[in-house]
Amino acid sequence: MPVRGRDLDRIFSVQHERVVANDNTVRLAGRVWQLERTRWRGTLAGCRVRICEHLDGRVTIVYGPHVVGRYTAGGSGSAPQKIRARQAVYPLLSEGKKKQNRTDHVL
Repeated sequence: MPVRGRDLDRIFSVQHERVVANDNTVRLAGRVWQLERTRWRGTLAGCRVRICEHLDGRVTIVYGPHVVGRYTAGGSGSAPQKIRARQAVYPLLSEGKKKQNRTDHVL
């Protein structure tokens, strides 16, 4: 029976919850992963993330619906893929309306 709308790769992984340290790192079982800066948040320090250890040895670090880190079984990191679908859902303000310059606050 096919399963729709589910990430089976994440479901069939060993998951651990950790809090991101002040230096934007996450630790698990003697391993340390450095999280890159995201467009939507400068740092994830103090945030709870989920570390997913996949069956093939890969590690994925997730914050809510966002994948914030992908690492190979050897430990090298790969940048998370940029999601372009969000741009289609939330078009830029300049496409729909022009920003109005308000000068009524100037004395």
